[in-house]
Amino acid sequence: MMDWIVANIICKEFEKNFERGSSGGKPVKAMDVGFGLNANHEVEEGYRHLFIRILATSNYVTVMMKESWNVLRHGETEYEQGNTGWILASHHDSCWREDGVGKIIRLYGEAINTLSGPLFDDWYYVTELKPDEVDEAHALIRSRDKGDFSRHINSEQNRERLPLSGKKD
Repeated sequence: MMDWIVANIICKEFEKNFERGSSGGKPVKAMDVGFGLNANHEVEEGYRHLFIRILATSNYVTVMMKESWNVLRHGETEYEQGNTGWILASHHDSCWREDGVGKIIRLYGEAINTLSGPLFDDWYYVTELKPDEVDEAHALIRSRDKGDFSRHINSEQNRERLPLSGKKD
């Protein structure tokens, strides 16, 4: 139930404050929501984060996610820092709420421990995307449309490895 509430709040906020078709010469703005994740303390110490990016350069809404980490695995002496890169969750005119935001929140539900937005401000970021960031989102959509699901949340590869924060080695 809490997963649904969190996803619904995110979607309603996007619908209220971001317009569809936000390209056409104007800067593209995205809603970026960050979450702190539980590290798997059985095998590591450190920090993991989840980011959800929502944008709409057309009537379709694009939902992407990325997990990042800075962890020290037990028995190692150096921290491992990295991220998954953006992964497409949904690109649709209506199903983006459930197929995108809802799916991500359900996938990470038990691992989420904090909302990590701007301090003393709103709980999410309004990000003015650079042209290469818009191009990256469009490339993810094109690759999915051509049948390449390797950078899509539904790919076999990503289903097996996400969320990384919940995986035990």
